[in-house]
Amino acid sequence: MLLKKGNRAVWVRDQTDERIPQLLDDGWDFFPLNRFGILPNSERKQTPKPNTPMDLQRWYNFLMAAAFTISRFEGFQSGACRRCRENNNPGAIRTWGSLPVRNGFAVFPNLDAGWLALYRQIALNVNRGLTWVEFFGGKPGVYPGYAPAADNNNPRQYGNFVANKMYMNPDVPIINQLPQWTTFNPS
Repeated sequence: MLLKKGNRAVWVRDQTDERIPQLLDDGWDFFPLNRFGILPNSERKQTPKPNTPMDLQRWYNFLMAAAFTISRFEGFQSGACRRCRENNNPGAIRTWGSLPVRNGFAVFPNLDAGWLALYRQIALNVNRGLTWVEFFGGKPGVYPGYAPAADNNNPRQYGNFVANKMYMNPDVPIINQLPQWTTFNPS
């Protein structure tokens, strides 16, 4: 993955790199690149831009910040979620296409694929017009939920955590807050 500021660039292996929060705080821009240094065309097409005015760089920064925050809540960043690491699944995604499932969670072939799936899920839910609470708890007729109460989760707590770290309102559609979004709290 690449972080850039002006004509300077820093490569990081993945989002577990401890330098990322400080670099983002210092105004570096994030490019969600794979280990070959490019965002594959297939992923560019699958990760839609928001249906709201926002430049592509801010959109990538938003996706990275939201993914980092979700993976932090899931315990991936701290290492508390062993299954997340074993399954290359930083977002603890239950199922993903035809990928195998182990212990109730999708198994990705590598960590890049796990991060890209999380970016795509975030993008899809933003474009569905969901709030952070609906993102995790679901919205009838629209989306069943990323971490619904039926799976012994607390979607309100999850939504509040992510919204707080993203400096957003948990009960306002995410897409409506994107034009004003600029940063997040990685701590």
